[in-house]
Parts: sequence; structure tokens; C-alpha cells
Amino acid sequence: MPRSSLQVKVLASCRPVIVETCDIDCLNGGVCVSDYGIENCQCMPGFVGQTCNISQNQCGFEDPHICYFVQDEYDDFDWIRTSGSTRTSATGPAYDHTYGTLQGSYMYIETSYPQYNYQTARLWTLSYPATNGTCVKWFYHMYGATVNTLNVYLVNKEGTVGAPAWTNRNNQGNIWRLGKLSVETKSAFQIMFEGIVGSRTTGDIALDDVRIIDGACLRNAQNQCDFEDPHICYFVQDEYDDFDWIRTSGLTLTSGTGPAYDHTYGTLQGSYMYIETSYQRYNQTARLWTLSYPATNGTCVKWFYHMYGATVNTLNVYIVNTEGTVGAPAWTNRNNQGNIWRLGKLSVETKTSFRIVFEGITGSSYTGDIALDDFRIIDGACLRNETCDIDCLNGGVCVSDYGIENCQCMPGFVGPTCNISQYECDFEDPHICYFEQDKHDDFDWRRRSGSTYLLRRPTGPIYDHTYGTLQGSYMCIETYSGYNNQTSRLWTLSYPATNGTCVKWFYHMYGATVNTLNVYIVNTEGTLGAPAWTNRNNQGNIWRLGKLSVETKTSFRIVFEGITGSSYTGDIALDDFRIIDGACLRNETCDIDCLNGGVCVSDYGIENCQCMPGFVGPTCNISQNQCDFEDPHICYFVQDEYDDFDWIRTSGSTLTSGTGPAYDHTYGTLQGSYMYIDTYPGYNNKKALLWTLSYPATNGTCVKWFYHMYGATVNTLNVYIVNTEGTIGAPAWTNRNNQGNIWRLGKLSVETKTSFQIVFEGIGGSSYTGDIALDDFRIIDGACLRNETCDIDCLNGGVCVSDFGIENCQCMAGFFGPTCNISQKQCDFEDPHICYLEQDENDDFDWIRRSGSTSLHGTGPAYDHTYGTLHGFYIYIESSDQNLNDIARIWTTLYPATKGTCVQWYYHMNGETVNTLNVYIVNTTSTVGTIAWTNRNNQENSWRLGQISVETKSAFQIMFEGIVGSSYTGDIALDDITITDGICFTNDNEAPIITFCPLDAYLLADKTNNTAVAVWNSPAATDNSDVPPYITTNIQQGDLLAIGNHLVSVTVKDSSGNINSSCSFNLTVIDHILLISERKHQRK
Repeated sequence: MPRSSLQVKVLASCRPVIVETCDIDCLNGGVCVSDYGIENCQCMPGFVGQTCNISQNQCGFEDPHICYFVQDEYDDFDWIRTSGSTRTSATGPAYDHTYGTLQGSYMYIETSYPQYNYQTARLWTLSYPATNGTCVKWFYHMYGATVNTLNVYLVNKEGTVGAPAWTNRNNQGNIWRLGKLSVETKSAFQIMFEGIVGSRTTGDIALDDVRIIDGACLRNAQNQCDFEDPHICYFVQDEYDDFDWIRTSGLTLTSGTGPAYDHTYGTLQGSYMYIETSYQRYNQTARLWTLSYPATNGTCVKWFYHMYGATVNTLNVYIVNTEGTVGAPAWTNRNNQGNIWRLGKLSVETKTSFRIVFEGITGSSYTGDIALDDFRIIDGACLRNETCDIDCLNGGVCVSDYGIENCQCMPGFVGPTCNISQYECDFEDPHICYFEQDKHDDFDWRRRSGSTYLLRRPTGPIYDHTYGTLQGSYMCIETYSGYNNQTSRLWTLSYPATNGTCVKWFYHMYGATVNTLNVYIVNTEGTLGAPAWTNRNNQGNIWRLGKLSVETKTSFRIVFEGITGSSYTGDIALDDFRIIDGACLRNETCDIDCLNGGVCVSDYGIENCQCMPGFVGPTCNISQNQCDFEDPHICYFVQDEYDDFDWIRTSGSTLTSGTGPAYDHTYGTLQGSYMYIDTYPGYNNKKALLWTLSYPATNGTCVKWFYHMYGATVNTLNVYIVNTEGTIGAPAWTNRNNQGNIWRLGKLSVETKTSFQIVFEGIGGSSYTGDIALDDFRIIDGACLRNETCDIDCLNGGVCVSDFGIENCQCMAGFFGPTCNISQKQCDFEDPHICYLEQDENDDFDWIRRSGSTSLHGTGPAYDHTYGTLHGFYIYIESSDQNLNDIARIWTTLYPATKGTCVQWYYHMNGETVNTLNVYIVNTTSTVGTIAWTNRNNQENSWRLGQISVETKSAFQIMFEGIVGSSYTGDIALDDITITDGICFTNDNEAPIITFCPLDAYLLADKTNNTAVAVWNSPAATDNSDVPPYITTNIQQGDLLAIGNHLVSVTVKDSSGNINSSCSFNLTVIDHILLISERKHQRK
């Protein structure tokens, strides 16, 4: 908690206050009051300070009281107020943000001595009142090679810190940047800024200009525009075109064209721009100019466009320099693109300032409206991930929270792109897999590559274990004379309780004075105890395998403890840590861990992996039949010794603009690797040859690769099949000249009676713009299929087919979408096609796809279920524009007959006037029939699981029906629909409870037809799942019953399939003539 709290004296005394003798000049509406000779300013809300001179809602730190912000008393050190530059070069700002001068003040953390890695400094703001929407803004400066982390916390009145509400890490450049977060809370709150120290002195972090603003944070007007502002972000209509773009919301004027709602909010109220084609002539143009943006080495321009209608013509996008000449379009699209908002983007690289111009061209009739929304300018060239620009690995998902993009990782992965497995670590990552140095030992483990020793000492490894190269990294302790028996400990992450886990690592203990390496299993209490594994003394100049089995009922961590010897020659190294399910196997005599079926063999003390056919590498870790060039050994492909120059392994773009790829093919990221030839003037017709490994004789093998040939002076890529004699001969495949800025598929079939190699020959062009790139080489059994010109990379077993030049993916059962990328059996609504679910044509209104909260307060979810973020998508019914009991239905695709299928979904029913969500199983006749699942009324602000088991002899669809309540607080949402083989699994074996069973009753028959209408008080039941059970009867209310006794059987079934049929009652229909006769008899 803060070291002190602000004391503001409130004069609540009944004694009279004499104002006349009070001579403090209070500012900002404050009043000077005197109480027994003590004069103070009684400030208006939002102001503090001796003269009410300091705004509580903004702070530039020019005041030495730092706006009464409070240093935390339980952190490691304090933030410092300063002006000018910080005391260490190459880190921190040169001036403040408020004035941009050497005299202006700001706060910062000083990361040089006596601070050390991961120490924290916290600064607390004043307390602010509960709010339905407040924007907190600040400027931060994170510049330096070893900058660590700035966290911002939203802390409630209880003072619990919790998880950061905003965070940023690493060097962000020598610039002040804006941070912001929106606050919505029912209690008072404080903001706490936490700076974390990096590993060296160049890690200073600075803070300035904190502001509290009413209302949720708005978007940056210049760099993004959602057209909600009537000034349309000061974009400019062209004066010399034929007509203007129009800002509107909801539908355009003509049916069969234009969007039904905007892209930003997906509602009838959200705004967008469009061209109205009803009143224009064919091929007339409307142009809309953005503001001017500065020269850039790489900027991504993004927008959403809607081109729907039978006579849609063209949307062009231009990059216009300072001269104002429009030139050729940088991006274009034509014709009907369907009733959907689509993403457009283009990368800009220019030496002058520029503007973007959107040009809409009218079609031949009125159904040609084109719309535009959500324009954005983003630093850096465009990446492939459409909804968020970080390409997350290993199933991680990119999420953006108030402009800060991060990867939300799957369990078992960490790191900025989820690139680091929690269960294995080769120390190639500078974060050392987020392992932690012990704070209470004598010194730290060091990450290094190459040899540990200078010429003075034979100790430590020469290279790492992972790659066996001078570039690969490992951890080590370095020893010196006079430091005998000092300890260094390295802690792994925490792993869950286990009935059997094998922990493996490679260690290197080489040198005359090597001491000890201990390994501990540490439980949740954090006590080290005795070592679980230990080794001592010189073990030779070799990497050895260490392992131990773990079985524990609590979570645990592994701790590596290195102990120094008596002199220089005692270095100990560590590499390739792994956590593997199952107890360790006993392979005691050979301690290399060979992969892919390889076997460790020891010959005169020299240990090696004997690899299975098709694998190579020191641990059989590299497939001979495929290569994505992520491995620095480039899969042991060989550069030709007699050519003119070499192929280069790189990532990101090549050195020259206007040529080469922007990213690799494997991952489509700036981090993925590929091979390329770099061309210059004077390299014309010079050659670079790259040889694969040798492959065996074959009756039919398909060789595939992806190539990139982009640039004005691209020359030639040849591919040769070379037999055992090594004679190259004529090319088996060739391509020439500029093929566009795209990765394309190349392939050739091989049939040969001898072993063979593939040789890639790149030939240099006449100038710089001739780079040729190569990625994702594969060898596949069987001759190549005859689909030579089709280069879409279809997913999930789909096949690319070309029909009259139109390329499409032919998908396997259960998948669809342009690249077979969408599973028919699961839908998270991240895809704008909503997984091809269909809106019902005969209901009252449609379900809406949305992210973030719905349009009105007090109803609907705040975020999606899949990712739990403001940017994840779901579908919902908007109840504010509808009438009571209006219905919206949405239908899944068709699924085959099944003996047991589980359908699951997450639903959100939050609001005082929520009505009903029904789920139907519909057979091939499309008859809706009876409800298979239902829920009603307010279920609170939480995503809940719904499920039904399906067993049917015909194909079926699932139909979701949302029914509107009596007012606007009735939104119902859906997310994460999954179809799984087998009936739904549940731990619920408890039948529902019948809370009311109707009594027997007598009904009087109608004298005209001798029947009575069945009627009774409805039975009631509850279930432990909190989902109302489904109640059915063998006789329906309203049925006509003949004279006599009728048994009504009640069946109650819960969502898990449990049944209670203990309720039944009799309805006896009495003949009215018999009743009259009986009454007459009673009177007598």
C-alpha cells in the first residue's frame, strides 16, 4: 500500500467560520477557511494543494509534490522526479513531454546501481470516484537496450493490486508514447504505475502527463477513423470528382445493395461512408482524401470496405505524394463481393509525406453502392494476421487491449509470440524461457554462446548442445580464484502436480576444479530441501544427459544450483531443459536423447545418434524430407563451392525495397526464416547454387517448394535433378522474371534408378531489384498430381483445383472456406462469414456479429467467450430496436445422421428483461418441431455452457432462436459452438426435482360434442445445473378429451439427459347429462 495517504481536512464543525481574516488566495474555486487561527483552502472537487493549485485529474510533475502521488512503501526503490536527460547515456528521455524542454519535469526509474534486475518501483495516484466510463491517459518513455517492463494497475478501494490492466515491455525507441486505458468501476479506484528494472543500466523508464478524462477512451482521430464523428475525421471530399461520399448509418437508400449496419459497432446506429449509386451515371467517380501523413520506411494502411450489389463497379485506393498527382491505384477491387465487410490493406514506403485517396466508381444501375469504415494507419509494414498484427505461435491468439497488442497463449507456452514452450528450453531466447535467477544466492547464471574461456583456462563447452554451433546459446556459471563454494541458482517456471513426469537436461562439467551441480524439486512452499540429483567434479569435455522422475501432489519447480570450485577451471553449463509426461526411462549407458526413432550408441566413449532413414542432425532432429530453413544448419543443405556467390538465410524483408518477400512462407511473419539471393549491379547472370541432401532411387517422388520472385530485374530460378555422377545437365524446372509479390508453389516429379539430389540455381539480374527467395522444401512419396498451375495452399487436407483459370480449394468433409480454413464442427465467430451459419429468412430480425460490449448498458456481455477480450467476436440479438416476443433464428450447416453427437455452445443472458433462448434439432424436412433445450430470464453477467446430445437417423441442423423481452435490457449472446462425436459427457447423474405436480381434476364435457378441453395448472421443476429442465406431457393442454378417465404423465428432462417421470395425474371428463341427473337425484 502507499507510504502515506493524502489528508484533506473537511470542516464539519458547527462553530462559525470567520472568513474575513483569512488571507490565502485560493485558486480554482477554492475557499479560504480559518479554524482557530489555522488557515487552509477548502478545495472544489478535483483539486488539491495548499492553494487548490493542483488538478487531481492531470499531472505534469512540474510541482515538486508530484501532484500528491504516493511512492509505494513496500516496493524495492522509488520513482525519481527529474528534468533533462537521465544520468545514464543511451537510455531515458532527453527532455520532458509537457514542454519538450530541458527544464520540464517528469518521473522515471533509474536502473543503474544500486538497482538490479527485476526490482520494482511503484507510484500511486490519488483516489478517484466510481465511474461509468473514465479514460486514464499518460505518456511513457521506454528507451534502452535493457528496458524491462512498465505495468499499470487499476486498484479498487480494498487495495488489492491483481493483474496489470496495461503493460508494455522492452525498448520502444527514443520517443514519448501515449498509453491509455478505460475504467468502469462501481467503487473508488487508484492507478498504480509499476516500473521493473532490466538486466543492465540501459533500462530507464519515464512517465509524464497523467490525465483523468470523463468518458471512455476515444480513438486517435488522425491515425484511425470510424466516421462516428460528423466531421468524418477531417477527411476531404474531392472538388473535381463527379459527386461526394455520404456519411450514414443503417441501410443505404436502395435494397439489394450496401451494408445493413456499420463495421465498427455492427449496429443500425454506427456510422460509415458510402457512395449512393441511384442518382449517378455509369462510371462516375467520388473521391475521399485523408489527412496528410509523414514520410515513412514502412506504414500499414487498413480499412474495411463493403461492395455488395449486382452492379457494383470499382473501389480504388491511391497513395498520393506531396505533388498531389493521383497516378495508378495502389489497391483495387471490383464487382460484387457479397453482403459482408471485408478488410483492405496496403503497405506504404515513401520518402515524402503522403495522403490516401479512396475512389468509388459507379456501376450501370442503382445496386452498386460501395461503403467504407474503420480506417487505420499503423507503424510498420502490413502483416498477414488480419485482426491483430502479432503473429502468435503454438495456438496463441493475438488480442488488442486499448491499442496494446499481445499474444494470449495456450497452456504450456509463454513469450511475446507464445514462441517459448513452458516445457522445454534451449536458452536461444534472451528471456531464458522466463526462468528466474535466485535473489538470495551469491551470483547469477549467465546466458552465452561459443566458448566460456579465454586462452587462460580449459573449461566449459566450446559450443551449445542444441545446435552444436558457436551461435547456439546455453546457460553457465563462470568461476574465478577466491570464489570457492559460492552458489548460483536458476529457477524454472511452475509445473502442475503429476503422477509421473520426466525432467531432462544436458549439462557440461569440464575443468580441473569443477565443483558441484545440484538439481532440486521444490514444492509450493518454496523450501529447497535435499538435492534430487547431483554430480561433482570433472566429467570431461562433453555434453551429458541428466534426468529425474517427479511424482508430487502439488505444483513444483526445478532449481539448478551450480557451486563454484577453487579456481578458474570450474565452469558448469546447462542446455536443453525438457519436461516430459511419464516417468523417465532407464537408458543408463548412453545419455544423448535421440529423436524420431534414433538410437544412442557409444563407441569407445564417443556417443552419437544412429538415425532412422529420413532424419539427420546431432540428435536426429532434422527431417531429410522437409526443410523450412528455421534451423541455422539449413537442414544440412550445401552451398556450391564453384558458383559465383551464396544463398543467404534471413527473416523479414530483404535489404532492398521493391524486391524480395516481406516475410517467410512457413509462418508468414517477420521472424520466420527463408533462403534468398541478394542481387546488385554487376551480379547480372551470376549464379548461386544450393544442393539438398541425397535421396534414394524412386519410382515416383514429388518435390515441392515455395519460391518468391519479385522485382523489376528478377532473372531466373532453375531447379535441377542431379544423379550420383553429379552432372547437372538441363533444368528440370525453370521460371523467369517478375512473378509478383507473392509466394508461389513449385513442384516436379522425380523417377530415377539412382539416388539423386535437387539443386536450386538462382541467377542474378541486372540491378538491385532481382532478389529470389526459397522456402518450405518437401519430398513426398508418389508422383506430383497434375495440378501444375494451382498455387493456393489449401488447409486441412483440401486440394487446390483450377477451372478455366479460377483457382479454388476443394475441401475435405467437415471443412469449408476459401482455404478450407473453417471447421464445420466448431465456430467461434472470429470469421466474418460467421462459419457460414445462416440467418432465417422468415423470422423478425437477425443475429448480429460483434466484439466488445453490446450497444446499451446493463445487458449483454462485455467481451467474447473464446478469448475473453474486447476484440474477440460473438453473435447476439439486439433487443432495443425490437418488439416484445420478436424472434431471431440462426441455422448451422447440415450435419450427417448420427448415433450420438454432442452439440455444445456458450450463451450469455444478462439483463432485467431477458426473455428466452431456444435450441432446436431440425431434420431434413426443415420442420422446427419441439424445443430440445431452453433457458429463460436473467442468468447474470456470465458466459454459461449449454449442451444437447443428438441421435438421429437423418441429417440435421441446429437452430438457435432468440426471443426479445419487454425492454432494451434483453440482449442474448452466443459463442463457441462445437459439434463433437459421441453423446455429451457430464458428471451430472442427478435427476431434476419436480416441485409441483397437478392434482386430479374433473372436466365437464361440452353438450354439443361430448368432449372437454384439457386444462390444468402447469407442473414445475428445478435442476442442479441452474438450467430450467424441459417438461413434456403425453397429453397437451388444449387437446379435446372424450368422456372418461385420462392419465396425464409428466416427463422432466434436464440438459444432461437425466429424467424424472414420477409425476402423473388424472383428468376425468364427465357427461353433462349424467351430472344433471345426479344433481336431480341428490335433491330428491
